[in-house]
Amino acid sequence: MTKSNRAGEPRPPARKRLWTGLSVGAVVLLALGVVGAFLLGRGRADQSPQASPQASPKTGGHGWFPHGVVPEPGPPDREREAVIAALRALDACALLDLDYAKSHRNPNAVTIPTGPHSCSLVADANWSPGYNRLSLAVGANNDFEGRFSEKPIALGGAKAYEIDQGDDSLPDCVLDLPVSYTLSIELKTDASAGCQLVKDYGAATVAKLADPDARGVDTAKRPLSAWDGCAFLTSLYGPDLDGYRLTPNSRSSDPFSGCESSNERGKTGPSLKVTYDKWAPKRTDQLIRIAGKDAAVRGAAGACTVSWNQGGSSSPNEWFGSVIFELADADCVAAERHAAEAVELAERAPEGSAARPQRPLLYGPDDNDTGRIGACADLFNSPCAPYQGGVTVAPTFEAAAADSQADQAVQCEAFSEAVKSAYGSSFSPVIWGTHCMFVEPTHAMLVYVDIDGKNVPADYGTDPSLWADRQVKPIDGKQSVTFWDTRRSEYDVYYSPYGDISRPGNLHIHLAADHPRGVRGTSTATLEPARAELAERVITLVDRKYFR
Repeated sequence: MTKSNRAGEPRPPARKRLWTGLSVGAVVLLALGVVGAFLLGRGRADQSPQASPQASPKTGGHGWFPHGVVPEPGPPDREREAVIAALRALDACALLDLDYAKSHRNPNAVTIPTGPHSCSLVADANWSPGYNRLSLAVGANNDFEGRFSEKPIALGGAKAYEIDQGDDSLPDCVLDLPVSYTLSIELKTDASAGCQLVKDYGAATVAKLADPDARGVDTAKRPLSAWDGCAFLTSLYGPDLDGYRLTPNSRSSDPFSGCESSNERGKTGPSLKVTYDKWAPKRTDQLIRIAGKDAAVRGAAGACTVSWNQGGSSSPNEWFGSVIFELADADCVAAERHAAEAVELAERAPEGSAARPQRPLLYGPDDNDTGRIGACADLFNSPCAPYQGGVTVAPTFEAAAADSQADQAVQCEAFSEAVKSAYGSSFSPVIWGTHCMFVEPTHAMLVYVDIDGKNVPADYGTDPSLWADRQVKPIDGKQSVTFWDTRRSEYDVYYSPYGDISRPGNLHIHLAADHPRGVRGTSTATLEPARAELAERVITLVDRKYFR
């Protein structure tokens, strides 16, 4: 994490990497990794905190709309039970275009169920780990955090998101078709054709979902497909899960067939994974029998996992020939007890749902699939309010600074014309905390601004462990402070409207660069020097228009 939390545009966590593909190729190492951290405030500052309408110089602390604009709630999500009912009824294999694969790519191609709600399209029936495959999972986790880093595209009349997380040696492309604010139908591959391949098959999936009732799963032939993982876990634990939030298991290749639980305090509860796999206990596992099934126990302090082979999956491929359960609980006594109950529960059908399946299932290209209003869809932080216009900027700096303390929209009005003039009309003003921020759809750069009547420009940018190339220089004839962060991804200008950086009061602009949507960033994005120079122009335009 950064050393403080001045508001910036945080980079969401990298997606999990599952090496998947379509055509047979060189054997690759199967890997599963999760990269790094989730930053709620990427910027940094280094001075003593003071009461101010901008981030306090040392901590970067922000109030949450203490005055002025109050964000309105966005539109509600789709009814969750209706979405779950629609997803549970789908046959994942029926959503992959096998006819296209046979006619255009490989006549021996087959689809292989890899879980109750997941499927892979592979080159032939003898597929084994290490060869490429195109995978589809119904009901993957895909909330606002995930979509923020993905590139939105229109695909066959539906909204989709794509992200290329690979490189030349190990391609890794993911395509999400959102079905609610938090769930999607996900396709991914590591085949050399990468994102184009995923989009080709994704377009076919969209076409198939125009009539989802025709893509229904035969639960008699697809074991456990009548269940979703969270319904199973709820039936298994009952009221013990009251107060826990349940989500599909993001650590599984078939997330919808599994489930994770956590409460408001972040405590992790029981979790479930259900996949089609090969029964292969580890050497370090304790092998036991549970309710007549081969099982393996893995225990650690405060956690225990019980895995077992529920039986055959009817998959035509040996690598996916068994229904494998994995149940994690706080201790082995509880895990083994619930595992025995799960063995019996898995042989029964779930209670019928009263919910009617969500129709249409996919979103249109212009539909709201995040709940964010307007340009707030392009700001990672929340709560957020789009600037609506209609605010008057006072004719003196002192009055404008006082007004901006009470109403952050004053900052948006004062800087709007200048920011758009310098960086383009795609930048839109939104209000977060005590700042006005300017966001744009690619997420490659964030701008935020302040009209601050209290803090001294000379106090900023003095810590060499955080900042570099600090300069005190005239901008349009008035003394100012400029500096970069040490990663060259952020740039600040603190401009004294009085021409004296030792006197309280400044106009401030902060720029933060990030990798554009749809591209996995393996290193820190750098800000172009030319864009940094334009920040001085923005400050000049604001001062000349309002305060001279």
